[in-house]
Amino acid sequence: MRFKHFLLTEQKDYFNQKVGDVLTSVHELIKGGKQVGARLLVNHAEEIVSRIRKILHSSWPKIYTKYLRILQKCGVALAKCIDEKGDLRETLNGVRVELEKMSHKTGEPINDIGE
Repeated sequence: MRFKHFLLTEQKDYFNQKVGDVLTSVHELIKGGKQVGARLLVNHAEEIVSRIRKILHSSWPKIYTKYLRILQKCGVALAKCIDEKGDLRETLNGVRVELEKMSHKTGEPINDIGE
C-alpha cells in the first residue's frame, strides 16, 4: 500500500521538491544578501531565474498550471528587476512570499521529511 501511495504522489513530491529548492535559494540569498555585493547578488538572482525556467520548461500535468503561472510571475519579476536595476532585495522578499503561499497551497510542507 505504501508503494502505491508513492507512485500516486511521486510527481507532486517532485514538483514540491523543485519549488522547495528555489525557495531555499531565495531564503539563503535574502539572509546572506546583506553581506554580499551587488554583482554577486545579481549573479545569484540570475541562477534562481534559471532554476525557475528549468521548472517551467519541464513537462507537468494540467493541474500544475496555476502553480506554474505563479512561478512564471516570480521569474519574470526577478528578471525584470535585474534588467532594470531595481531594488533586488525587495523583489526577492516578494518572490519569497509568493513561493511560500504557493507551497502552502500545494498541500505538502516543503521541508516534510516523510515517515
